[in-house]
Amino acid sequence: MPISPSLVLARVATHVPLKRANDWLADNNRFLSVEVERRTREVQKVQEVTIMAMASLAETRDYEIGMHIRRTQNYVLALAEDLQWNSTYGAFLDAVSIDILYNSAPCMTLARWVSPMAFSSSPAS
Repeated sequence: MPISPSLVLARVATHVPLKRANDWLADNNRFLSVEVERRTREVQKVQEVTIMAMASLAETRDYEIGMHIRRTQNYVLALAEDLQWNSTYGAFLDAVSIDILYNSAPCMTLARWVSPMAFSSSPAS
């Protein structure tokens, strides 16, 4: 079967822009993936700083609450690290998950500490 120059030109004219578009999409996908990871890390850092600031505020207002927050956080870390080797929970407890658990541990105590203050009619002493 002979080669048709017009058919070859038509196919080239179709596939060259298609290749450029695919390359452009691949480059943008790589850029966006990196950007999402960067912004996610940034948001996580802001969350960590916010939780630690609230824990520090709690500690300045009530030393026992502050110490309870720290003990609870360290207990959650120790428990998660031990469970990491357990056959049932080990698959769920990688380093990232343990870090999330550790950093979010103060939230429960903070929520219980802040809630009564929100309903209080007089400022705490």
